[in-house]
Amino acid sequence: MDFDWSPAQRALRQTIIDTCAAHPAPEPDAEPAFPAALHRALGAAGVLGYGLPAPYGAGGGLLDLVLINETLAEHAPHAVSPCFVNQVCGALLAVGGNKAQKEELLPQLAAGSLTMAFALTEPQAGSDAAAIALQATPEGGHYRLSGEKLYATGCWDADYIITAARTTAEGKASRGSSLIMVPREATGLTLSRLNKIGGRDHASCHLRYAQVQVEAGLRIGAENGAWPLLLVGAGVERICVAATCIGAVSAALRDVVAFLQQREQFGQPIADFQAIRHTLADLATRHEAMRWLCYRAAWLAQRSGPAAAGAVSMAKLQATEEAGAILLEIMKLHGGLAYLAEHPAPRRLIETMLAFYAGGTAQIQRELIARQVLAAR
Repeated sequence: MDFDWSPAQRALRQTIIDTCAAHPAPEPDAEPAFPAALHRALGAAGVLGYGLPAPYGAGGGLLDLVLINETLAEHAPHAVSPCFVNQVCGALLAVGGNKAQKEELLPQLAAGSLTMAFALTEPQAGSDAAAIALQATPEGGHYRLSGEKLYATGCWDADYIITAARTTAEGKASRGSSLIMVPREATGLTLSRLNKIGGRDHASCHLRYAQVQVEAGLRIGAENGAWPLLLVGAGVERICVAATCIGAVSAALRDVVAFLQQREQFGQPIADFQAIRHTLADLATRHEAMRWLCYRAAWLAQRSGPAAAGAVSMAKLQATEEAGAILLEIMKLHGGLAYLAEHPAPRRLIETMLAFYAGGTAQIQRELIARQVLAAR
């Protein structure tokens, strides 16, 4: 198996780096704001079209999405969440959308001129996605949505919010739920911005749907057919989250190596002390293991789809757990400087903490992995 990047993928990576360099990140104390200019620039450069089928986008597969999210996390972490949330929404549309929806919306997603968000979690239904209670009652040619969603990232700046809703009141949600694109400006929809410790440029919201009327033509896929689409979205989200962890650690390692080579104690650079060198060796090895497990999972998923769900969960679990531990160790290597609010090391750790939850917690990933292991024996 060859996981090396092709010449086209190397060119894509350089395009991302150049585009990010032309749109520097805001200062740490700047007011949080959606990175609209960079998002549009990534669309103009063709980056956002990857993962969307031709002729609507650039095509490509999960390995391309891994490259994009890894590179953005390393060079422009504030642009990661808008990109991968739209990648997840684009995947839902590409798999479940009808021809008219694809023709209208996918080119706009690829261009960065339209943004979407995904609302699944509810106040009483987090990891238990099958317990969603928000109701979408069919009424002729439209639905009326009533209920709440929580932690829905990107809704504040989205044009459409893909909402998972019960379209059959009785029975299991896995057999009676649909995905409906709700316009952010829909009457009866109220958004409250959540005060997060990180990722504040891409706001997460508490949504209240009070008899929100939505045309039936904005449903994605068949009525009561959400569950297979949710599985697709979850796979894309998990592999993209793993990739962002790799990129965050890449940036942190680059910074700490430069610091250790410049900072002197007892007459020599800190990097010359054996204990420090061995710590760096361990961190670099663990980082490389994160990368290759993620790449392999993406490669397997491109070949076998849902059958690779266990490998994708392994990649997500290992990447998130290791990223948290490695970034904390890197903070220690920076010494007291990393306790200062303006230092990038604690900010990176805080921003990466979202990966613990996005796409499912570590406990959920372990359960999914265990099910596959047991089924294979």
